[in-house]
Amino acid sequence: MDMTPRSWIGALVCALAWANAQAARGQPAEPTGTLTIRAIQGTEGGGGVASGKAQVHLFFRRQLVRTIEVTLDESGSAVVPDLPIAMGIDPVVQIEHAGVTYQETGPRMDPTAPTASMEVVVFDVTDEAPPWSVEMRRIDAAPERDGVRVGELLRVVNPDDATWLGGAVASTGKRTTVRVSLPVGASDVRLDHGFHGWCCTTYEGGELAVQMPLMPGETSYHYSYVVPIVDGRASIAFSAPVPTSTAEVFVAERGGAIAAHGLADLGAQDTPSGGVRMFEGTDLERSAEVGIVLTGLSMAEQAAERTDTSMGSAMAWIGIGAGALVIVVASVVLLRGPKPEG
Repeated sequence: MDMTPRSWIGALVCALAWANAQAARGQPAEPTGTLTIRAIQGTEGGGGVASGKAQVHLFFRRQLVRTIEVTLDESGSAVVPDLPIAMGIDPVVQIEHAGVTYQETGPRMDPTAPTASMEVVVFDVTDEAPPWSVEMRRIDAAPERDGVRVGELLRVVNPDDATWLGGAVASTGKRTTVRVSLPVGASDVRLDHGFHGWCCTTYEGGELAVQMPLMPGETSYHYSYVVPIVDGRASIAFSAPVPTSTAEVFVAERGGAIAAHGLADLGAQDTPSGGVRMFEGTDLERSAEVGIVLTGLSMAEQAAERTDTSMGSAMAWIGIGAGALVIVVASVVLLRGPKPEG
């Protein structure tokens, strides 16, 4: 019989209670596991990683069951023994270096795999802006009752080997790293993945800006918003202050006309939720504005045609929200400081 998540958590609590009782009687708690972690300096010529602080978060079926704090030794390593693996756990390790926290998810640990090791790459920080760029900007658009709901996957790349702390100070008092423009009139902006909430993000003057350090390599952001329909027309235009390698736009085909500027029309594509039109732009220069204009839209007709799963299926098609087990947002980079209120 399948067990609900609540039942699984209850079972785990019982297992841990039994293990504690066994330990109290002088008998070893079985089975247990051992995790070895190591910090790796990713910045050439960077500072040492000895004596750094680390946290090991243990998850069972995506539920946090224990957090263990450890201090790395002179080699930047630590061994964490006696982990409760009877029902299987997923370790997530966070290591702090130069005021920034880096995170990695380790392999599943259970009685068949009681030992595991993992490495977390950390970097020194810099105030100098790297030549960051947008590797891909993938957009899905679907008319809804009050406008066109747009979902975006933004993938940016920092080619340097140091974590950038940011440039101009935003209204939040924090330094900004990644920023992109949204269509005129965009509202109901929702931050899905890759952000640390609105405490570290702003949407002002038509620009979505992130106030979190930008670590080397690739970082992805998922978000959505609504573009208004005015007189049967909706304009979805966007740009970035850095070069963009690829921009893709998927538009649900539900009547009306679609005109593109700066994008090539790749024609109709079949998806699980129905037909869509695909548009693409490559090697876009910095601040180049591209987009599409939808005309002949009727909000009443679109509302009647819209299904409950249209947006969810379309967003699954472009990969928004997809990926491996999401326990804590992967590759989170956080500056130390007071926790956001609320």
